[in-house]
Amino acid sequence: MELPYSVDWEGVRAKLRELGARRVLVQLPDGLKMYFREVEKHLGDYELIFQGDPCFGACDVPLSLWTLRPDVILQFGHSPMPNLDYGSRVLFVEVLSEASVERALNSYLLISREEKVGLLATAQHIHLLETAKEWLESAGIEAVIGEGDHRLAYPGQVLGCDFSAARSVAKDVEAFLVLSSGRFHAVGVYLSTGKRTYALDPISGSVEDVSDYGERLLRQRFGAIAKAEEADEFGILVGLKPGQTRIRLALYCLEVIKSAGKRGYLISADILSGQTLRAFDVDVYVNTACPRIAIEDWRLFHKPVITPIELEMALKLRRWEDYAMDEIWRSDGIGKFG
Repeated sequence: MELPYSVDWEGVRAKLRELGARRVLVQLPDGLKMYFREVEKHLGDYELIFQGDPCFGACDVPLSLWTLRPDVILQFGHSPMPNLDYGSRVLFVEVLSEASVERALNSYLLISREEKVGLLATAQHIHLLETAKEWLESAGIEAVIGEGDHRLAYPGQVLGCDFSAARSVAKDVEAFLVLSSGRFHAVGVYLSTGKRTYALDPISGSVEDVSDYGERLLRQRFGAIAKAEEADEFGILVGLKPGQTRIRLALYCLEVIKSAGKRGYLISADILSGQTLRAFDVDVYVNTACPRIAIEDWRLFHKPVITPIELEMALKLRRWEDYAMDEIWRSDGIGKFG
């Protein structure tokens, strides 16, 4: 199966030669794992080991991978987070969409036409932003590309846990257009900014207004907070993925829980799931790892899952009208990779 994206294979090989690599551990996100033969075709003269576990992003380069003694770890499909020190032996391979953005933009014009919009994209489509901006402006729509924080490699980039590029221009636009596959990133933008948000898929040419879906998620979040208000015992989840570990935040949550006269327990895991946590039979989990666990994966847990911000609301430390999407500003549990 041929990879429907553009990869600079010669550039990858040049970097591997420069590092004198022989054994290479390959990380592919789930959406790209089916193309493992394509990687083998281009890099088969190296000793390749494919990671079978999920790879959730540039935050997820587990220290356990070094147990296999690779010379280099290659992660496909994500951009490095500039605030993290990966060392010289972790390389990120850009996987860029070869689709034209015009079809998706035409689909957008069929359902809406705001006068001023913010433009965002995931790593696979980030190179299409300027083209999309020019196209929209030729159609009479002002388009703005925001600057993100120190965790983003490019202006206008959006991660599942970082919407700073959207928030930087949210007051100046009527809506956001997110170039991505699926609604995952666009929903995060809506929850973070409260602005109408459209997911535009350059590959399929489809467009979806995710605002109503985002509102349904918000209602679910308020229900989880209401249950947390009645809770006596809290399990505070600490992720072990290097770019997600927020132990200082977890300790803060433990402190405010105890100050409220309730009990809290710190629980760490690499992959947090309802199955692995079932034995910790507390009333509510407070998730300090990937923020999207509470938003999308809550049905997989046998007890409510809330974010640290939602914990503050449940303990009356934050007002309901001050609800905000949890985002990872920094990780503080792991230093240099490898």
